[in-house]
Amino acid sequence: MNKTYCTAAFTHIYSDSAGNYKLCCHAYDDKNELKHFSSKDTAPFEFFLSDAMEDIRQRMIEGEEIGGCQKCYDIEREGFQSPRLFKYHSHIPKFQRFDVGDVTLKLRVFGNYCNLACYMCIPYNSSTRIKELKEANMFEEISKKDFDARIDVNQWKVMTEDILNHIDRVKHLHITGGEPLQLPKQYKFIESIPDDVAKNISLSFDTNFTELNYKGKNIFDYTERFFHTSFGISCDHFGDKLSWIRYPIDIKKFEDNLRFFKDNAPYNYKVRINVTTSILNVEDLFEIRDYYSDMGFEVDFTNTVNSPLYLNIKNHPNKEQLIKKYKNDKDMFYILRNLYRDRNEDEWKYALSYIKRLNAHRNSNFEELWPEYNV
Repeated sequence: MNKTYCTAAFTHIYSDSAGNYKLCCHAYDDKNELKHFSSKDTAPFEFFLSDAMEDIRQRMIEGEEIGGCQKCYDIEREGFQSPRLFKYHSHIPKFQRFDVGDVTLKLRVFGNYCNLACYMCIPYNSSTRIKELKEANMFEEISKKDFDARIDVNQWKVMTEDILNHIDRVKHLHITGGEPLQLPKQYKFIESIPDDVAKNISLSFDTNFTELNYKGKNIFDYTERFFHTSFGISCDHFGDKLSWIRYPIDIKKFEDNLRFFKDNAPYNYKVRINVTTSILNVEDLFEIRDYYSDMGFEVDFTNTVNSPLYLNIKNHPNKEQLIKKYKNDKDMFYILRNLYRDRNEDEWKYALSYIKRLNAHRNSNFEELWPEYNV
């Protein structure tokens, strides 16, 4: 197998927070090869089956490096396992394919309503985050790019018809938001999939897991027709620290939902706690893992905050001690990769300033939770 091939180009359709199609959620279109494709005016399979994508796939097969895939190439050159390898399984021959099929759809097209204002969230991914930043007079400063991926009614109809017309190619629907378990368009879409097709499709949700009911029905009622359903639960701490990071989460309700799922989920459902690591939780990762493991859940540390970069763990002042703490733990290789990056003192100072202003607007207790930061 060559070092540029990746199954994502053959099996994944992804659009980001700005509505731009990319090779996957890790890709950057550095050479603007896909700049003309947006969910605002291009249907998913129109993009996926385009001449531009066919050209990229052919160049991958021939061993040429693709501009948008540089992140994975760089990770591999540094001696780490990239998403190209561990996530898309392209290092295992049986997963290689050279035609499009068994497609995973991951599209940010269902809306951005979310009931939480997580302190590290890209603003356009959460309506509550936008509202909080505007109330604090910080929106223009924090949201420096146009990530508005909203599409009009006609384009929404075109997109859903395009997906349903190619539904025989779809193996997996990865639904994100906003908060997908509270998005009406998401429910309308999955209900439009015929039963005989749904039974062969897997669902996964990126969710804060704070609400499991919609219009009087439980999430199980909406998803039972599908082959398999999994939930990647965005959860970055526990107790009061989780309350601050994912403000204003109701901790009791959140943990009640975890227990309800544990006790009632059918056999073909799965939950995993996905920790997004940032400067506010990087010192406590072992404690976080123990907390949710004791509740019976798998914990994943793949995600780190890179946008905004000033909240990245590379800027933590105790990074040398953190490297020693985590260097022998197999779950922490992505944590270590970020800790090894060069520290930027100006970014750290800005991060503390940002947190201080956000804390003042919330009138909350950051100083009590993280007294070591002297904010």
